[in-house]
Amino acid sequence: MESCIKLQPFVVDAKVRIDRDKLEEKISAFGYTSLDAEMLSAEVVVKVGDDVVRAVLRWDERLRYPMMEIADKS
Repeated sequence: MESCIKLQPFVVDAKVRIDRDKLEEKISAFGYTSLDAEMLSAEVVVKVGDDVVRAVLRWDERLRYPMMEIADKS
């Protein structure tokens, strides 16, 4: 996932984490599952001109929805 994100224009860096505990909770009787937003967290750094922004994607348990926010801007 990180490699694919880094191929996008203006992306300087990317990190993706999978919550292995949540992944294991959803494994079916057949031994597989699908990734969903609740299992993922991601961080991306984008540079356009002189502006650099770091954004993060995290699961919000209260909203039961993945939320993205700008963490740093320089």
